[in-house]
Amino acid sequence: MDSPKPTGTTTIHIQGLGDARGLVLSSGVRQFFGIPYGRLSKRWTRATMATSWEDSYHDGTVLGPSPPSPPEFTFDDEPSTLLPVPPFAHLGKATVDELNCLVVNITVPPLSMSRRGGPWPVMVFIHGGAFLSGSSNLPAYDMGRLVSHSVTIGKPVVGITISYRVRFGGFLASKVIRTELERDGFSGNGNFGLTDQQLALNWIQRYVHEFGGDCKNVTILDALLEPVSFRRAISMSGTAISFPCWSEAEHELWFRALLKAAKIPYDSPNALQKLRAVPERQLAALSSSVNGVTAGSCLPCDDGFFLDAKALYDPDRTTEIFPQDLESYMVGDARDEGMIFGYDISLDGNDRSYLLGVLLRHMSSDAASEILKLYQVGPELPTADIQHTMCLMAADAIFHMPTWLSAQRSPIKSTTYAYHFDQESTIPGEGLGLAHHAHDLMYIFGNWPETPGAGQLELSRRMQNAYIRFAYGKEPWECFESRGCWKTWGPDCTESLQKEEHETSSTRRYQRMKEIVRKRLWKEFAAAMDEVAYKRSKIKEGL
Repeated sequence: MDSPKPTGTTTIHIQGLGDARGLVLSSGVRQFFGIPYGRLSKRWTRATMATSWEDSYHDGTVLGPSPPSPPEFTFDDEPSTLLPVPPFAHLGKATVDELNCLVVNITVPPLSMSRRGGPWPVMVFIHGGAFLSGSSNLPAYDMGRLVSHSVTIGKPVVGITISYRVRFGGFLASKVIRTELERDGFSGNGNFGLTDQQLALNWIQRYVHEFGGDCKNVTILDALLEPVSFRRAISMSGTAISFPCWSEAEHELWFRALLKAAKIPYDSPNALQKLRAVPERQLAALSSSVNGVTAGSCLPCDDGFFLDAKALYDPDRTTEIFPQDLESYMVGDARDEGMIFGYDISLDGNDRSYLLGVLLRHMSSDAASEILKLYQVGPELPTADIQHTMCLMAADAIFHMPTWLSAQRSPIKSTTYAYHFDQESTIPGEGLGLAHHAHDLMYIFGNWPETPGAGQLELSRRMQNAYIRFAYGKEPWECFESRGCWKTWGPDCTESLQKEEHETSSTRRYQRMKEIVRKRLWKEFAAAMDEVAYKRSKIKEGL
């Protein structure tokens, strides 16, 4: 599909910052790229809010810098595997700069509308990537088509995407990092990527009205429900209880592993300074050797400042992750989430004995046997089938069960809306024929690697309509409290509203999930599947 082509440029004056130059699309929608929201003085420090522009001017016609990602997840000139949308030719290639990557891309309705309307609801997308990789510059995340559609249907929105620090730059924590932060007047330990997100949302609250946005009506897309204030949230394939939170002691092991990979002695008095001297791309390239797997993920730190780990990864405390002023909530998942775990799970040693061993490290023998029975993993099951089942188990623990629990235990059930994305990919590659993780983003943002069929385009429009209605505080579909129904997008470009009982014996098989929760095994099951999917024990093995 052709990238949106700008027809000209425009300038907007932002009080206190200066003039920003941007692009105008054929729809009249305006885009301003690479606007800095945070400043960094060095690696592994808290960012401070950007409240000025050099010479009171910002060129928003080009992409801002991206944060460093591991080379396995850096797509400079080629589309990513999950989101194979090619780069937009008119934007060029983003640079990589860890100290200048804290930027937002802002898409706003046409200038003609700003003279007679607004302020408009704000939709802020926080990209995923397991805190390992990604940036707001991926073409799949471009808000141009979504905002253009909002204008077409008479419900204009302001669209914003955020970049934040990922991987080592965003989540490394250590005793020496805590000490240095305190010396510099900051608090906590690690969690830099999360405090970046918080800072970006605070910047948006301060300046979005200058772009025509309503700072009192902000919807977060792909929210993990961090401790940040906003009115509406959409959790797409993951919630705050999807990932464990490491203790500071566990993070210290990760720090030691990184030092070892960088050939820096752990007991060196200047270890942190020496690590800062390692070039950013070289540091990012150490990811696989430190984690022991290609994919993996980064974890927040239970630092007693930004996060309360007790409320995370615990189904009994699900309601505690919801901000107090949240008015409405949408939560959903994709049918074939487990596809993203396939490569690492296929590595040698992943047979029934391996699976049983992992389960036994986290639960009793009887509980492990119950889990194997629920997933029909008998001694006679072939290894290939066991590995496929492990992908399903990991998807249940990390995506499907947290989604189900968040819908079931939402404290605002009358304004909670649940969905499933079951639309299969028609794009050649490993995701072909699967309703895989992140595939829904192409339908929401309307950016495609190829021209979509009429049915796909119509489904995309219906999904966009629902998300925009939600941002306006309207019902996107029947609330979950009414009959426990899930909006289901797909397969075959269909749309339906299904009661939960429909899922007990097909697709997501909620009956086994309910059994795991009923027997109070979810926390142990989730921890075991986190090990199966991400092989975190390999970090300790490498020391």
